[in-house]
Amino acid sequence: MTPEEHRWRSSAENPEKLQRSLRGMRLLLGLEGAFVAAWVIAACFGHKLAGAGSMIVIIGCGICLLLGIRNTKRLLARHNTPEETPRNGNETK
Repeated sequence: MTPEEHRWRSSAENPEKLQRSLRGMRLLLGLEGAFVAAWVIAACFGHKLAGAGSMIVIIGCGICLLLGIRNTKRLLARHNTPEETPRNGNETK
């Protein structure tokens, strides 16, 4: 790995940066959940809303947020594991 790639990777896997990113993604997911709930309630009361295509886009954004949260948690867990522990789960006794 080149020194530039090493600097980039260490910056991208900075735990403080990952925690801020995770906090922001969780906030966006909560806002999106509130928006979807309001959309469903408004639809139940018969208000004319944007079509189903916009709801598909909103759900797709939620899926992207969930994947981002999962990947950020994975990076944080990899950073917090001791180096002596094997990563494949096969621990020697």
